[in-house]
Amino acid sequence: MLTALTFAAALVVGLVVTPLVRVFAHRRGLLDEPDGRKVHRVPIPRLGGIAMAIAFGVAIGGATLADPDLGSTL
Repeated sequence: MLTALTFAAALVVGLVVTPLVRVFAHRRGLLDEPDGRKVHRVPIPRLGGIAMAIAFGVAIGGATLADPDLGSTL
């Protein structure tokens, strides 16, 4: 049950945080611009890993709080 809740938490946080990080990257100009060596044709935000790391951290942190024995396992 804890595994399903941890997955759900990561999914929800990822779905919420990803668009926010995308907007932030566009506003700050943190984009990977297309050129001759790249496949994409439009600028792509470079901060996608930040959203994934936040979702992972929130999910693992919540699971650790829900099950204190999990912290010693990790």
